[in-house]
Amino acid sequence: MQGKTHRWGGLALGAGATLATVGSIDGFSAVMMTGTLMTGAALGSLIPDLDHQGSELSKKIKPLGMAVSSVCHHRGFTHTGLAWFMFTLVCAAIVTVLNLVKVDNWGTSAIIGGMFALIVVSIVKWIAKTFHINRLRRVTYGFINTLVMTGVLFVIFTLFADYMVKYLGYYFIGLSVGYLSHLLVDMLTVSGVPMLYPHSEKMYRFANLKTGEDDNWVSMILSIATVALVTLRVGLI
Repeated sequence: MQGKTHRWGGLALGAGATLATVGSIDGFSAVMMTGTLMTGAALGSLIPDLDHQGSELSKKIKPLGMAVSSVCHHRGFTHTGLAWFMFTLVCAAIVTVLNLVKVDNWGTSAIIGGMFALIVVSIVKWIAKTFHINRLRRVTYGFINTLVMTGVLFVIFTLFADYMVKYLGYYFIGLSVGYLSHLLVDMLTVSGVPMLYPHSEKMYRFANLKTGEDDNWVSMILSIATVALVTLRVGLI
């Protein structure tokens, strides 16, 4: 499937994953957790396609895309359950470290502030591009505009880093959820994915959809599911 479809798949599964926190996280914390986790899921949903130089993420991070695609063929190792498990272990290790972080100096605060600034700028740009909001696009696109926005957000998040650090873990949980969503969405296509590699090279699939031909209506269904799940999560606060 195309990048837009995978992103909506990540958002939908990410929104569904936030329902696991019902009863344990409420109020503003639930809103922050939902937004942070879903943002991670949107990015994570594009990661497996780093094995294809023409993919959306590979074009933005060309050196990494070239490195991964030179080692893995498309829908090869990066599209396996083993790759997702290994990626999840890395995310889990980062979450563990973040839980131990104490924001007691400006250096740590700046790192956290910078990460959140980049996350929010990415969200705003995606909203402007996806929903064709011209005014927002004029504000967010262009080097100077992006630099100013990032700088302002960096200052704000750095000042409140001690409060924000607890939400960063959800971003990395979202990356893992998004990665899994990519595999599930690709299993809707006729090509399938080698989910059980290296134990089996069989390409597993749930349906016989075609990339490019069926992306629009699949994206529409996933976007509706995302809105419904977010509404449900917010309604349970």
